[in-house]
Amino acid sequence: MGYKFLEHMSDQYVEIYGKNLNELFSSAANAFYETITDTKKIKNKIEKEFEIKSNNIEDLLFKFLNQLLYLFDTEKFIGLKYEIKIKNNILHAKLYGDTFDSSKYETRFEIKGITLHNFKIWKDKLWRGRFLLDL
Repeated sequence: MGYKFLEHMSDQYVEIYGKNLNELFSSAANAFYETITDTKKIKNKIEKEFEIKSNNIEDLLFKFLNQLLYLFDTEKFIGLKYEIKIKNNILHAKLYGDTFDSSKYETRFEIKGITLHNFKIWKDKLWRGRFLLDL
């Protein structure tokens, strides 16, 4: 499970990978929150749980990332740990973290949106994906 940031002129371009789809989506969450702040310093104080349904796995990831953005924009939730279960294009997520407060946590970038430009998921030896965060 993991991610890396790829070169891009103005936005955050991310490549994620995992042994299975659950790990892939956890990697996406980690990269998303690492873009906002240093995730190693997040306290485990709050739990969020939600379910997302979709017709395909790429749309499911897109909706998942948008849900993370919604939770940050509306409740300032930042994640530390993720329990993701995906079956039949239905995602069930439990996220553990804290409320973002710039006096407690480093501010890196503000994510404005998730774009479909260069958005894809594929499988070779691992599950992999790429997406662009609009900063």
